[in-house]
Amino acid sequence: MDRQISILIIDDDPGACETLSDILEDEGYKVLTLERGLQGIEQIKSRFFNVVLLDIILPDVSGLEVLRAIKKINSEVCVIMITGYAKLENAIEALNNGADAYINKPLNMDEVKLNIKRGVERQIILQEKKRLEQKVRETKEYLENILNNSADMIITTDIDTRIVEFNKGGEQMLGYKKEEVIGRHVEEFYLDKEERLRLMERVKREGSISVHETRFKRKDGSIVDISLTLSLLRNDSGEVIGTVGISKDITDMKSLEHQLLQSEKLAGIGILASGIAHEINNPLCGIRGMAEIILEEENMETIKEHTDNIIKYSDVAAEIVKELTGYVRTAEASDFESVNVNEKLNDAIKISKHSTRFEDVEIITDYQTIPLIRANSDEIQQVFVNLINNAVQAMNRKGRLVLSTMTSGDYVEIKVMDNGPGIPKGHINKIFDPFFTTKEVGKGKGLGLNIVYRIVTKYYGSIEAESEEGKGTTFTLRFPAENKK
Repeated sequence: MDRQISILIIDDDPGACETLSDILEDEGYKVLTLERGLQGIEQIKSRFFNVVLLDIILPDVSGLEVLRAIKKINSEVCVIMITGYAKLENAIEALNNGADAYINKPLNMDEVKLNIKRGVERQIILQEKKRLEQKVRETKEYLENILNNSADMIITTDIDTRIVEFNKGGEQMLGYKKEEVIGRHVEEFYLDKEERLRLMERVKREGSISVHETRFKRKDGSIVDISLTLSLLRNDSGEVIGTVGISKDITDMKSLEHQLLQSEKLAGIGILASGIAHEINNPLCGIRGMAEIILEEENMETIKEHTDNIIKYSDVAAEIVKELTGYVRTAEASDFESVNVNEKLNDAIKISKHSTRFEDVEIITDYQTIPLIRANSDEIQQVFVNLINNAVQAMNRKGRLVLSTMTSGDYVEIKVMDNGPGIPKGHINKIFDPFFTTKEVGKGKGLGLNIVYRIVTKYYGSIEAESEEGKGTTFTLRFPAENKK
């Protein structure tokens, strides 16, 4: 309390008023003395006093009436009752009406000073309490405004995963009213309920999870793709009392991402086109030749032999088509499964080998027995296809490509190494940026490695590039082994 403490004395004894005033002013207080109770009430209405020393017997009105009036006007004012007639019932009545202290005459100034000090201290505490309560109210209103005006979905849960807060952003995103979800388990709204359990295990270990992509069910049964940030809530003692999750609707972004991925695949088919035509043309020529022989052949054994060859050639062509259609098909975000990385690398090699760029490229594989990873198998294959095609293109159709896998702690590690010209030092930190490319205009959109980066990080993985100009480039990918996320 920075301002000078002001005291009002209401007593019809002029001598007592003067004595009290002199002593208290010497103590540094600002003092006003009055002889009438009604005058005192008017002063209280017009200005603030920290302390009122009030005689219980006044010539115009009872001191108790003045006490009640003062407390009604401002309950924070400290009122100390003084009297020359010590009666227990008067003291009790005064205290019951809000008096802060009751002192008998003749006054003991040490007692007066002590009660003034205590009264002012209580006043400071009360004012600070009010200030803090107002601050809490303002903060609460501010947070509620953020909560209710955020376009993001904000959900808080208790320790048993029951929803305790659900904002308007959540209502708009999921189609439920707040009262429809409060008290329900949050995992009810996950498309994959088991995923919530896995997320809780992670958040307990790490304290928070940032930008995790998942899917929720709307009230109308449709699915919404979201990007979730999940954190633990703790009380003042540090005990976990629940979670808070903030989710952004990324449904449109995921749709564009799928379109971009599909576009990249189709662009890859364009690159493979000449090699595919050559590979399919070979069995077709064989089929045609065998068919022409059969038309003129009368020996059934020979006809059977050529028919078997036609079937073999047909199987070769069918396998090529099967590989391509499997590669091009659109992956759904819900197609999560246990993925064998070694198999996906081999599938990517088969797809990429259809390109004529592979004519003089030596491929070396060094696969260890590794755990499975949890991901979308088509997207993982796309990662490897992009990296392999980039490497082969960089080597300009001749060189050595090494693909290796191993277990590294709780992670599966994949290396894609080429002995091409390498990446300039000034470019190595930009290669995963969208639309960044070192290729000539018209020979690349600069999206291949960005797509790789987005897919890898989507499954909690990491990718690093090391390169030395003139010696080659190595991409190192790491994915959490299944059940290790």
